[in-house]
Parts: sequence; structure tokens; C-alpha cells
Amino acid sequence: MRAVLAVNFGPVQDFIASARRTRDLWAGSRLLSEVSRAAAQSLRDGGAVLIFPTAQALDEGGSNIANQLLALIPPEADPGELATRCVEAARARLMDVLSEVQADLLRVASADVTDAVLGEATTAQLKDLLEAYWAWAPCPEGPDGYAQARQEVARLLAARKTTRDFAAVGWGSAAPKSSLDGQREAVTQPLRGRARLRLGLRAGELLCAPGLVKRVARFGEGQKVRFLSTAHVAAAPYLARLSRGDEANLHSAYGRLFDRVQALGVPVDDFGTGDIDPRLLYPSRLLEELPAQEVTPELEAQVLDATRAFYSELGRAQDRPSPYYAVLLGDGDAMGRVISDIKDPQGHQQISGALHAFSQECAEIVSRHQGALIYAGGDDVMALLPTPSAASCALELSERFRHHLSPFRYEVESGRFQGEWRTPTLTSGLVVAHMLDPLQDVLGAVRDAERRGKRYGRARGGDQLHLALLKRSGSPTAVTLPNPEVQARLGVLVDAFVTRALPSKLGYELREIGRELADMQHPRLERRELQRVIARKRVTDDTLVPGELRPTLPADMQATLLAIFDRLSDERVGHAQSGDEGKGPLWTLADLLVIAAALAGQQQGGAA
Repeated sequence: MRAVLAVNFGPVQDFIASARRTRDLWAGSRLLSEVSRAAAQSLRDGGAVLIFPTAQALDEGGSNIANQLLALIPPEADPGELATRCVEAARARLMDVLSEVQADLLRVASADVTDAVLGEATTAQLKDLLEAYWAWAPCPEGPDGYAQARQEVARLLAARKTTRDFAAVGWGSAAPKSSLDGQREAVTQPLRGRARLRLGLRAGELLCAPGLVKRVARFGEGQKVRFLSTAHVAAAPYLARLSRGDEANLHSAYGRLFDRVQALGVPVDDFGTGDIDPRLLYPSRLLEELPAQEVTPELEAQVLDATRAFYSELGRAQDRPSPYYAVLLGDGDAMGRVISDIKDPQGHQQISGALHAFSQECAEIVSRHQGALIYAGGDDVMALLPTPSAASCALELSERFRHHLSPFRYEVESGRFQGEWRTPTLTSGLVVAHMLDPLQDVLGAVRDAERRGKRYGRARGGDQLHLALLKRSGSPTAVTLPNPEVQARLGVLVDAFVTRALPSKLGYELREIGRELADMQHPRLERRELQRVIARKRVTDDTLVPGELRPTLPADMQATLLAIFDRLSDERVGHAQSGDEGKGPLWTLADLLVIAAALAGQQQGGAA
């Protein structure tokens, strides 16, 4: 008799999110994908028919493989034996990656690699990292056999996950803990010279074995992957503008900046003088490379003068790259319900193929928006994005997800849309943060944003975008947008702020009015106040002669603001979904404008 086998690997969020650099974040996702790929290949080699992932996804080397596998086991095979072998293959792949990392370090810096990096504790930590759970159930013949077996497997797997194995670690010691998460003992102390440079270690930074692998592993790429830093992502629109001008002068000015900073003793060996490294354009980012005790007020002033000279040479003394970037985290809505409603393996292979097609398209979409894709597998996607293009990227990802999943339907079980049949949608969290904010804090914020969007979407049928602006001082600003119609208008607002067709302080002015009217709970009065303010608001126009009045907001922009207000009023979205029922639609619109201005780069002035 055939059988249905499910295998899950972890840890997922805790392992991936233990990151101080964007490369740690990307490599954690990639490592888990590599482990899952090896396990899936082992199942296929044993005669299993893969359902999640598809055989096509497995054959395409660049594809991310999700950590949840599902397969049909032929009658002649032993499901337990296949599961055991696939877990062994996953652990073997993990150890292969460690061996590649150790060999790489020895090749480039053999004299600086300590015994700890090559020792038993490093191997033991990585062996202990992977959590593997599996369950199988016989698949009876008949039209309902597969569905019954998959349901039983889901029940058994859930029970297995609650029965966790706890054993004493074999690698504990009194050594200092890892700087990434403080959980495991560091194995990189004390590394020296070129080995430290290879790992990109800052003063006092220590890594455990998983952190070491995330920092160095190449995953068969042929050379060390330099994943884009937050500075690269934040500065992408600025560098694109510069490159459209005098590119020779740009590179010449950059070379002089490099020499000046290097002469000050700032470590820039990892930056290079060929392609422009945006980290060199941010004084605060440069000083991060030095121990705190070496950062004197005099050195800070000298670094700031060096960067000012660079901007002056380009004729852009007041034009600086934004120090803010965006993180997007998306997850499919009601996917568990959709998958459960499918009763045959062919249907599951079709939806698996649709999810694979979407994940393959994510890389191109994110790249076109000047971002960096961290992970796209199944119905999950995470990316770093420049602020001006973040909203349009989120909207396009949502549209493409809906397109690929359009053949599938699910019935809404609660809320005002109860009984409707809908196509699965993508709910996303989008967080705007400063590049010097701790990465783990930003990742926590974007996971919270995605959860808030999900929570509100349960009553609205999904397809939410929860936005959050993390200021360097003050409380965050957050709002949830309910559907693609309003989300598309967010892009219009961002473009208007970029071109200065909207005043940068409009959101703050409307927020004050919204606060005053919040207790009245009178949307019609709020709408009249909005009309009054935007009818008299004037915008910047550099072509005016002295004494000439600036123009008011164009009629189409006023109509856009009113349309967003009306939709927010109808849906009663935004802060009310998180318990702030006292905030009306005008206050919500005001917060949306504040976030849109930040996405456009209008609220991040000053030297970075």
C-alpha cells in the first residue's frame, strides 16, 4: 500500500533571524533551503513522488526549497526507512557546508585560523542545530484515500512536534557566547588578521558554529557571495541618480574619498576602490567599523569633512543618500485551508507548481525595484528594498501571487465575507527603518507587522499591507491598508512626495486635526476638514518668479486623498485593528501620509 510522508525541518525563525549583517540573514535562509533540498533529493532517489516541493523546483538549483516536505511513498518502499535516510542526508549536507567553510578559511588565512574553528565543539554545535520531525500514514485505495492519509499525517506530525527531545549538549563550556544570539559558545576566539577580515568581524564580535557558517558559506556559488548591506539598499536610488550624470567624475571623487578615509585609519580594505561601495558614503556607517574607544570627536569630524568634500566635488552638497531602507515580509493567506480542500495528489502538485512559479518570479521583481531578495519559497517572501520603490514592489508581489494562485479557491468561514469563494492572496508587513538600527530589532518589527496584517485580514479576506515607520526617536507610526486599490494609491502618494507635488509636512498637520476630532467620531466632519486643508495647501515650484504664489494641490491629487479617506472610512482600518479604536479615518490617513513621505525620503534629513 502506498503511504503519505511529511518531513519538517527547523529551527526556522530563530535561526534565520539571528543576524547582525544582512548576509547572516540571507545565508540562514539559504542554509535551511540547502538542507531541505538534500532531504527532498534523498526522497526522490528512494522512489518517492515529490508533492512539496515539485520535481521541477528540485531540479532548478537556484530555487529556494521550503522546510516542509510532502511525498507519496510507493508500496515497495519503507516510509520509515526513507524518512530516516532523508534526515541523514539533510544532516550530511549541513556538515558538508561546514567542511567547505573550514577549507575556505584555511585556504585564504591558514596562519590565522585557530583550533577552535576546526575543533569538535564546532562540529557538535552544527550537528545539534537541525531539528527534524517526520510522520507517515498508509494511503488507502479509492478517491478519498489520499485526503484521509494526508489528514492523518498532519495530525501525527503535530503530535510529534509537541513531543520534543531534550538532551544535554555535548559542546558546552565557559567560553564567551556568540554575538548573534547569545545561545551557543563562540568558536572564533581569538581569530586574527585575514581570518577576521574574511569573517567581517567587528571589534569584540564573536560567532558560534552556525554563525560562522552563515558568515562564510558560499553554497556552491564559486566565490564568496557579498549580499547587499542595508547601506547598499538604502543608497541605491541615490547612486542611480548619480550614475546618470558624469560617471567618470563620480568614480574619481569616490577614489579620493576612499584615500582620505583610509588615511584616517578607518578599516576600508573590504570596501574596494573599483565599484562604488555605498557604505563609504555614510560617516556613521564608517565609524561602526572601529572599536568604540577609537572613535574620538576629532576623528568623527574628520570623517564627516571627508564625506562633505565628496558631495561638494559632485556639486551635491545638500543632496545625500537616505539612511533609511525597507524590509518586506509576505505570507500567503488561507493557504492551509486551500491545501486541505484539495483531495488528490495531482491537485497538490499543481498548487506546489504555482507556488514555485511565484517564488521564481520574486527575484526578478525585487531586483527590478533595486532590492535584495532574502528568501522566496512556497508562499513566503522576504526582501530588503529602497524606500521609494518598496510600496510598488509590495503591490506587484501581491498581484503576481494572486495571478499564480488564481486557479485555486477557498470559502471564507467568518467575517462579513462569510460564504464567499476567494482566490488566495498575499498579506505583507513593510517596515521602514534606519540602517544603523539593530537588524534583529528590525526583523522583529517586520514579523510583528506581518502578524498584524494577518490578524486584521482574517475578518476582511486577506490581502493586507501593514506599514510601520521606525523612527530613530519617538514611537513608531503604523497603518494597515486593506486591498490593492488603496495599496496602489500609496504608490501615488510616494511618487508625489518624491516630486514634491505634496508638502512634506501635510501628514503632521492632518494628524493634529485628526486628534482633535477623534473623540467626536464624525467621519463627515473629518472629511470636510480634509477638503478644507488640501484646498488651500500649496506646493513647491522652483520655476516661480519672486512674489508669485505657489500653486495649490492639483485637482487629481485632492481627489486621490479624498478617495483614500473614503475607503479608509468605509473599511475602518488602520489603528483600530490594533486596539486604538479612538483614531478615526483622518488620523489614519495622516499616518499614511507620514509613512509615504518617509518612503519618499522626505523625513530623513541630516548627515547619516
